[in-house]
Amino acid sequence: MYHQKNMEMAQIIQANPILGSSETTERTEYFDTLMDYLRRARWKSRWIRAETDFYRNMMLAKGISRGKILPEEKYLFLLADIAAITGYQPKMMESAGGRKILYLLRKRNKWGGENAFRCLVKAVWGRNDGAWNKVNKFQLSEGLRKYLELIKCNQDFTQMNPVRVIVIATMSAGKSTFINALAGSKLCWSQNMACTSKIHVITGKPYDDGLVYEDDHILRLQASQDILFDDDERNDESEIAVSSYFHSTLGGQRIEICDSPGVNSSLNVEHKNITYDIIKKQKFDMYVYLMNATQLMTDDEAEYLQFIKENIKKRKIIFIINKIDKLEAENETLHDIVGDVKKYLLAIGFKNPIVYAVSAEAALLGRLMPYEKITRRERRKLEFMLTDLLAIAGNKSSIDYGIYEDDDIQICSDLIKASGILPIEKEIINVKKER
Repeated sequence: MYHQKNMEMAQIIQANPILGSSETTERTEYFDTLMDYLRRARWKSRWIRAETDFYRNMMLAKGISRGKILPEEKYLFLLADIAAITGYQPKMMESAGGRKILYLLRKRNKWGGENAFRCLVKAVWGRNDGAWNKVNKFQLSEGLRKYLELIKCNQDFTQMNPVRVIVIATMSAGKSTFINALAGSKLCWSQNMACTSKIHVITGKPYDDGLVYEDDHILRLQASQDILFDDDERNDESEIAVSSYFHSTLGGQRIEICDSPGVNSSLNVEHKNITYDIIKKQKFDMYVYLMNATQLMTDDEAEYLQFIKENIKKRKIIFIINKIDKLEAENETLHDIVGDVKKYLLAIGFKNPIVYAVSAEAALLGRLMPYEKITRRERRKLEFMLTDLLAIAGNKSSIDYGIYEDDDIQICSDLIKASGILPIEKEIINVKKER
């Protein structure tokens, strides 16, 4: 699977001025040249095939405005695109195919001298920091400068060690909704039944390229929600890899979130073995154990927590009570519920357990709604959810709905704060700092 390399890289092609050209022939000629070079290299990896299909879709689409690549910079853009398509891998540059492409580029390049061109190659494709320092002093067009900045951003991002987080829970705890809330996008299918025996690995990107990748038998760089929510039965691997920019406080962070199957499915007993196996064999920087606020401290939960205590030693784990929006504020305070859960975890053997309470649904809605047109009924739903969350947290003040008139951004912001998701994201970011 590709979640450990290439999947974490954002696309640069959207910033290529050639896409804005109103001349179809100009874009076609550029694309044909690019494909000719790649064919000469005879690379056959799945990533390069997926990139080729993506570039074809982007390049041959109708331009929406006039754009222009300076003639003397054409082969610099081609170099940048080839480096991106190959994942900025120096070994690809040094291969027989890479050397053949560089020979053609040098032969046809009309920008600068030989030394300057070699320096650009070392930076863009060779990931050489010293070469980047020199490139930053070159006289380049604004469009090419922006292209190179995106490349450097990708390179720096991929050289970071990712913070690996695994979310574990019994069924119906709301794992998928919780992960979607962290990502600020609907990447996982939320439902109340176990739907797949695969491990889902969700990888963040350095910047928002507007794309979601999925590697599920077929590697797609423009995966729709229909594709994301439909597991490919032909996939005989143990994982499904997904990549997207995180529209949350985790945005731009080098993070991998692992979504494991629920362990107490009576219909799919192998899910328990799959999750137990990954906990035993892999190490994560943080373990997030999710509980259902309406079904706390069950026998299934006690068994699972005992296993976790025995197999996760001296590694950071936080416990999260999810679905607090389903609680009745007049029956029990959130403070009391958190206290009871802490006592329960102490009795099992966890020392100084860290417990948070969250409404993943509220956090997800708060992050999705600003990008959608909110109807009056939807706004009222958000307002009532916000009121309930404040009441559950012990905030007795009422909300004046009038202050939210035509202010969708404000109510969404308040809902995210009240959901309890922000302290959890801070815990994940702190793991990176403490490592």
